[in-house]
Amino acid sequence: MKTWLACLLCTVAITTQAQKRTVIILDVKGHTGDTITSGIFVEGAKQKADSESDGRFKYVIDLKKALDVLVWAEPNKTRQQLFVEPGDSLVVSYDLYHQDSTIVFQGKGAANNQVYKEYQSIAVQGFKDLNFSINTTANDYTKMLRSNHDQDQALLKVKGSQVSAATKKYLTAMSYVSYTCGIYQTPMFMQGYLGKKMPESIPDGYWESDKLMNEDLNMDTGTFDYERLLVHGYPYYLFLKSQKGKNQLDVKVPTTDRYKQMYEISKTAYKNPIIRSRAMGGILKTLLDGASTASDYKGLLDEYMKQYCKDESSKKSLLELYAKKSAISIGQVPPVFTLKDQQGHDVTLADFKGKVVYMDFWASWCSPCRYEMKNGSPGLHKQFEGNKDVVFLYISIDDAADKWKQAIAEDKIEGVHLLSTGGTESKVAKTFNISGVPHYMIIDKEGKLFSNDATRPSQPETAETLRKLLAK
Repeated sequence: MKTWLACLLCTVAITTQAQKRTVIILDVKGHTGDTITSGIFVEGAKQKADSESDGRFKYVIDLKKALDVLVWAEPNKTRQQLFVEPGDSLVVSYDLYHQDSTIVFQGKGAANNQVYKEYQSIAVQGFKDLNFSINTTANDYTKMLRSNHDQDQALLKVKGSQVSAATKKYLTAMSYVSYTCGIYQTPMFMQGYLGKKMPESIPDGYWESDKLMNEDLNMDTGTFDYERLLVHGYPYYLFLKSQKGKNQLDVKVPTTDRYKQMYEISKTAYKNPIIRSRAMGGILKTLLDGASTASDYKGLLDEYMKQYCKDESSKKSLLELYAKKSAISIGQVPPVFTLKDQQGHDVTLADFKGKVVYMDFWASWCSPCRYEMKNGSPGLHKQFEGNKDVVFLYISIDDAADKWKQAIAEDKIEGVHLLSTGGTESKVAKTFNISGVPHYMIIDKEGKLFSNDATRPSQPETAETLRKLLAK
């Protein structure tokens, strides 16, 4: 084992020097069953790899800057956040079923990631220690956030000299971002997770939290938490403050309307034009992601592009998203695709011309999907038994055909089954802007999208909608 690892580290180092790239080796042990698969997320892009041999995976990525990346392995859904820099040659080893206690980092970048793992464990332990319940108060929650932040600083004080300057800068900034965004989103957390009413979701000192926002921190590491602060944290806090000033804090505002107001608030809230561009672009993306009809936001998109956008990549991604959402807006003929069914035959939407189609995007590893398959779909199907004018079309985004077929057999799912491998990066998932499963759509008899975000099989509204469309 030691000989293999020494050779591996040497090979990784040579490869890195020759190509001037970052190399990550994921060495997953302890699994004797099905084939192990692995993948990596880098700045929103996903790469997938099959096992090279015996659970070892190699990723070679071009980095122009230090980045936070995520590696994962299946089965058992193990995930590991890493902080890598250009030229790193990192080996990450762990037992598939005992990840936390067995993980080892070796090679260039190992010390950085050992400290990064310790940093991540602080927040995890903080949540465990708080032991959330209906009795948890907003002050309890913010006390935990402050404690986590203090422990972060203590860790960096002791071990900051063991990591690179880029890693220390990143962890210092991340500690601030996690704490600040956590404070701003406390009311959202208390209401969403604990069912609290707004008055009891506001911690002491909340309305004096403006001073926490630091626009000088312009992180360029592509971290999700920083975008969360700019897009969903600070604007949300200012929105609530505005509601309080109008004595409307208890008024329930629909999510879309709230984000529209947050978009307007961000125009003046952020003084740095680069930060303002990132925040407003992120809010606009959120609005487009949830839009039934993309053209509803054409005016905002045009305004943003002309007056506020300072980043070409943001401009490109928003225009691409708008084009995708336009193609699957209500009333549009959905994009054409061809997929294989279980028997290997080609299937297209044109095959169901003149019928009402209930599209179910799912995956074998998706628990909510499987729940609906077992508890919602049978009842829905029974209501339309023998009706040849309604089609239940299941599109799986599984990576492996055997797992797809096994799930169909286990759950006894009736309908037309198609496979689009590649997860949310699969061709059909990207075409229909599927960022997560389950997701449902309905196509009417005219072959046009009636709903691009339909209700689930278990919801009574689903059967009612199908009946209305069949009656037309």
